[in-house]
Amino acid sequence: MNEGKAEGGFTKLPHILLEKMAEFPFSSAEYKILLTIARQTMGYHKASAPISINYLSRKCRLNTVWVSKTVNRLIERCVIIEIKKPAFAKKREVCINKRIDEWKSEKQTVVQKDNNTVVQTDNKTVVQTDNHIKDNFKDSFKDRGLAPTLELIIDYCIKENLSLDIGKKFLEHYQNTGWTTNKGSDIRGFWQKKLKEWSENERAEKSGDKTGFAGYDKRLVYEIFTKDD
Repeated sequence: MNEGKAEGGFTKLPHILLEKMAEFPFSSAEYKILLTIARQTMGYHKASAPISINYLSRKCRLNTVWVSKTVNRLIERCVIIEIKKPAFAKKREVCINKRIDEWKSEKQTVVQKDNNTVVQTDNKTVVQTDNHIKDNFKDSFKDRGLAPTLELIIDYCIKENLSLDIGKKFLEHYQNTGWTTNKGSDIRGFWQKKLKEWSENERAEKSGDKTGFAGYDKRLVYEIFTKDD
């Protein structure tokens, strides 16, 4: 049996790139994403490749919103080059920037205080406790409150077999409302559920489904109960 053996092909990485990735101050999420991009580009002898956020999320086992933020951060730091921007029903095309002298790293000062690790960057101070599971859960919970990007909505529509037109209307509508309903409820924490409701309502309107409970027509029930004796 070949299960568990490191066979079946190889990804050719330049030595200088591999060494730079090892010494650069990447987070674990950034490192996973870079290795996955390297596999999909250099592993297939391609200069670049269209890669979705949903694919990276599955391969790296990370929250999709967190993956989206991490990819954008790597692009801003010139570690990843965005060849083509994501469009509706089209994935973002990316590659690793082989000009490693252009890579930018955040300046960090690490201080140990009260059994916690305090990381000070140019813009913020983050306290990291020893309870990694608790920290990861907090980050994941916090990320659920962020507005979805165009690429996330595309991936979700494809995954759930929803209409891309509905996804586009949904995005445009809630961008205009600030991701709140008519009653002022913020939907960013459960936008997937809201998008499914939009899709179901659209299907019902197109099929002319006006039935209510027990299969009775709502208009007929209303006429019966409001009709004068």
